[in-house]
Order: sequence, then structure tokens, then C-alpha cells
Amino acid sequence: MNINKNQQDYIARNIRKPEWLEKEEEGIINEENYSSNIFNISNQSFSQQRLNLPIHKHRRQILYALENFKVIVIVGETGSGKSTQIPQYCAEGGWTNPPNFRVLCTQPRRIAVINLAIRMAEERGNSILGKDVGYAVRFDEKLDVQTCCIQLSTDGVIVREASTRDPLLSQYSIIMVDEAHERGIQSDLLLGLLKKIRKKRPELRVIICSATINASQFLKFFVGSNKTNEGVIISVDGRQYPVDIFYSQEPVSNYLTSSVRTALDLFRAKNENGDILCFLPSGEDVDNAIKLAEELCYDSKETPILLPLYGTLPYHLQLRVFQANYTNKTRIIFATNIAETSVTIPNIKYVIDSGFSKMPYFDAEQGFERLLVSPISQASALQRCGRAGRMQPGKCFRLYTEPDMIKSMPECTPPEVIRTNVTSLVLTLKVLGIDNFMKFDLLTPPPLHSVEYALETLFALSAIDQDANVTSHGYTLSEFPTEPRVAKMLLKSLEYNVTEEVMIVAAILQVARNLFLQPRTEQEHIDYDQSMEEVLGDGTGDFISFIEIYKLLKDQKSPDAFRSFFINYLAFRRVSEILKQFKLYIYQYLNYKQGNILNDEEKSKLIRKSILSGFFFQVAKLSSNKLKYISLKSNKPITISPWSVLTRYRSHKIIQKSQYIIYGETHDTSRGHIEVKYCSCIEGRWLREIAPHYWA
Repeated sequence: MNINKNQQDYIARNIRKPEWLEKEEEGIINEENYSSNIFNISNQSFSQQRLNLPIHKHRRQILYALENFKVIVIVGETGSGKSTQIPQYCAEGGWTNPPNFRVLCTQPRRIAVINLAIRMAEERGNSILGKDVGYAVRFDEKLDVQTCCIQLSTDGVIVREASTRDPLLSQYSIIMVDEAHERGIQSDLLLGLLKKIRKKRPELRVIICSATINASQFLKFFVGSNKTNEGVIISVDGRQYPVDIFYSQEPVSNYLTSSVRTALDLFRAKNENGDILCFLPSGEDVDNAIKLAEELCYDSKETPILLPLYGTLPYHLQLRVFQANYTNKTRIIFATNIAETSVTIPNIKYVIDSGFSKMPYFDAEQGFERLLVSPISQASALQRCGRAGRMQPGKCFRLYTEPDMIKSMPECTPPEVIRTNVTSLVLTLKVLGIDNFMKFDLLTPPPLHSVEYALETLFALSAIDQDANVTSHGYTLSEFPTEPRVAKMLLKSLEYNVTEEVMIVAAILQVARNLFLQPRTEQEHIDYDQSMEEVLGDGTGDFISFIEIYKLLKDQKSPDAFRSFFINYLAFRRVSEILKQFKLYIYQYLNYKQGNILNDEEKSKLIRKSILSGFFFQVAKLSSNKLKYISLKSNKPITISPWSVLTRYRSHKIIQKSQYIIYGETHDTSRGHIEVKYCSCIEGRWLREIAPHYWA
């Protein structure tokens, strides 16, 4: 079935970014070893490349709009050049005057900020990052405020700046919020703050960039329905090859098996050159799909190249997807939704869309973070089919019916604010002086039950009092560049004199999802277990093992040392950067001093007590039959992750058994169970010692 007119119009604008700009938030591109030659095969000069971008013909229109309108919404698909060019147009149009004011561009992802800053600095002929073009992300900054004209930052960093240093964001003449269509919680909060700031700073110009057709929603949010003279929408055409879309005649019974069989049928039947990209919900599904494809191709004379792509895959395996294929064999790439917009995979001719992805949701009633397999949105479906038309005409095979797509799939992905924990959001608004935060203007307000959970959590952390007013302790928690519960355990560690160790745990928790790699082959499992023998510590659980791993690897320079422990080398370096920032904050702002030396047993207890002070509502107790743990808050059974040292090495003589455990993260298993990760043993009496107000 061919695509209809509306789909053609949408896809026509969906073009790829130059490959130097494609970013992968889980770590495909290393910003410090970045080389534009790897991701940009063009031999043209930077000035010629800028002229060839679709956004260039709109330059005068954008500059005119800046002079005459206060809010500009720009609709342009990836690859149109809006992210790199619009801030430069603003600077060239006279909207900067360092150190008094500069142009700000915000992004949802850290890696996008850094790579865009590098690219813009190159285009402006200044190789010194931070002088003319700079960036500021959490735990990292390269920015000379005296000379910088263009600043790039994550949305969260600017929200933090508004809440702690400059409520009116007075040093920016233009603020451009990019990728606003993703509706991240920090992006939505920043848009709400900008609407409020504009009442005090009417001269401020706001640019909102969206890759979808909901531009009128953003404009109406800022200027209302009647003030059309204050805002304008500009549409930027893109570059995209046509894509033919085919639907399944009836729903498939198993998306994984159907994806693999469809890919192999295409491989055997196709007469045109081009690779195949299959979208699956999770990394586990990707690995299982490759195993199934290998089994089905076992006796075949001609076999395809089977490649995985997902966020926690080791860097060198991720890179194989982007390397040139000199074998003339067809590649079948099984990927999660990181391949939707974050990266461009070369030579894709066919896309197979399972119609599912894994989405984070927060269950406020039970206090569980959940990662659920859910139907994708219609916007995601269009993004996926566009992967087939990035570099040549393509075809997309959807493993669901067209009526199911229209009736069952939402038009857009649900905003993050309605499906995630809003504790940090509520504290930020409280610190900003917005007491009645339920009336604070957000594009989409958070659900009432999520707000109730946030208030309960903040009260338990002593961040607010009984009247929901921010306490002095709450202001201190808000100053930390992390979530309140992690800030709480860092503060408690000062009292217990175990700050060095707790800072390591806190830093690792920031990147834990990307830090630990899972062995895939039988030999890798053996190697993994042998390495882990060295870092079991006192056997109380994962948090002490975190500290042992860091101490063992912190001085290592060779990536081989990290591979033996199945540690992502780039993520580990990120841990070191975060740890430096934590130390700087503790030393500078909290006057930290090293105290008395403790023995190992005392230190282990105090480390776990410090962590418990922030995570005391994430505790489970062994059931009466001693077969499973029960969450104390929800009274629901939980399963300890098979990768926790408490489970994987439970027969080891050093591993301790405990009636109570504390856990750092939860998610859903494929069998529908709640699984907890990053677990450690605690003593039951600590609960009333640490949080008597909560567990009285």
C-alpha cells in the first residue's frame, strides 16, 4: 500500500542530519575523541555546506521574524540545519553582545549539546571551544562568559540556572528550545518558565523548534489565540526520498518471530541493493532476534550479516553498524528505538516496524519505576518509516494493520511529565517560589497522584514542612546537581564520615544503566564471574561492589582492563567526571573535611546507612516462607535482578543473607514481575534510626 498524501507531506520534511551531527545518547559518539571526518563524508567547505542546507533559504525570513515577533515556532525535520544554523543567524544578526548577553540554544540530550557546539565552533572558524561557542551540561562546562556569543545547554541545566542563580535568565537575548516535540519533563518546565519570564522581560525572544506538526500548540501556549501579532510559525522544508508503506493484513501473534521471518523473506526475495533495519522494543529482544535468525539461516547457502544496535551494547559493537560494508552482503540490523531519530544508519533500504517500544512509566501508588513494552505513537511510526528513505527510496513493512494504527496508537508519544516521577519538578517549582504549582502553566499538567507522591517524598526527605513550604534543608537539596534522594544521601555521608565512598556510589548511579555491560556468550559469562570475584567486597551487595570496582579501575588507562569487568569505558570516564564535580561541590560549598579513620566493617555499615537515608522508601523484607522479598511500601513481591551480586553469587561463602534489602531501581521483567536492581543488605532497626518519621 502506498503512503497517503498526509504521510507524503510529513515524510517529505523528514531528512537526515549530516552524519557528524547524528548523536546517540547512550554513548555511540565519544565527544572527546570526536572527529567530524568520521560522521561527515562531504568534501565541501563548511561555508558551502551551510549554503546547501534547506534552512539557508529561510535565513532572511527568520531574522525578519526576530525583529517583528517575540515568539517564533519553527517546524523543520532533522537534517534541515535548524539546530546549527539558527543560533548562528541570531549571532550574525546582532543579537549578541558578550559579556552582557548571548544566544542560548537548549537540547534534551547532553551528547547533542557537545557535538553541536563542536560543529558550530568549526563552522565559525574558532577551534577553541568555549571562546565564541560554548556549552554547559550537567557536570561539564566549557564557556567563557566574557567572549562567548552562542551557548548550548541541556534543558535541565537552564532550569537549574533559573532556580538557583538567575530567575529571569537575564544574560540571554534569545532562547531557542530545540527538539521541543519530544516533550521531555525539563523541556516542558523550561517552556513554562519562559512564559513566566516573558512577563518581566518582554524584550526576550523565544524560538521553539519542533519536528512535528503540533506547532500551533506551542504558539498558542505562549501568545494565546488572539495575539497573533506576537508570534509566528515558520515551516522549513526538508530532504527525503519517497517511502512505500505496507501494512500487515491481520495482527501478528509474535512481533519478534514475525520481524525475523519478514527480514529473512526480504533478504531472500529482494532484487535491489540495500540493508534491512528492524525495530524491536528492547536489547533483550534484539539479542533473541539475532539468535533466532542464526538458527533459521543455519543450513542456508547464502546468509546475511546480522548486527545488533541498542544503548547498552559495547561501543565497538555499536560502531559496526556504521562501518562501511565491503562484503556486498546484505546487513540485517536489529535495533531499539534509538535508531528512530538519534542516528542515521547508512544504506538502509527496508524498515520492519514491530510497532512496539519500551517506555518508562512511574507507578506512584506503588512507588515503582517501570519500563513497559507499549505500542508506539503514530509520530514514531512515521519517524521509523523515514529511516528507509534517508539515503535512497525505500520501503517500510509495518507488522500491524492500518486500522489498528489509526484507532489504537496515540498521535504523539505521551509527555514525560504524565508518566514519570515529578519529585524533582515539584521541588524546583517550590524553590522558584511557585507555591501553588498546580496552577503553574505547563503544556500538560502532571497527574494528581504523581504530585501527591512527590509531596510525600519531599516531606519524608525533610525538604518541605507540613504546610508544604520549602525548608532550609530543601533549599540545600535543590542546590545539588542531582535528584533529591541522592543529594540526601550525600549530605548524610558528611555526618557519618564516609563521603568519599558515598560520592562514588552516587556518581555510578547517575550512569549505571550504561556502565555495566552484560556478557553474551558462555565464555564471556565465565570471564565475568572470574573478574567479579575480586570486587565482591564484604558481600553485603552491589553498592559496596560499586566502590570496589571504581577503586580497582580508577587508575587504569587500557580499555582491556574495563572489558574484563564488562564495564563501559566511556561511561566509567563519565563517572570520574561526575565524581570530580561532586567533590568540588562538597569541598567548596559544604566545607567538607575528612574525619577519623574507620575499620572496614564500620565503614560498610555507615555507607549503607547513608544510602538508606535517601532511599528509605525503597526497602523490601524477606517473606515468611523466605522464598521472595516483599516491598514494604507497596506490599508487592519483587525479584532481585539476576545480575545483582546478592543473586548471582548467593552461594558464595562471602555473600551475606539479610531479612531486609535496599534497592536503587525497578523495572518490569518479560514475565510481568517487578525486578529490582542495585541491591544491598541492611538491618531492619536502621529504618527507625534513619527515618522514624516514615517507618514509625
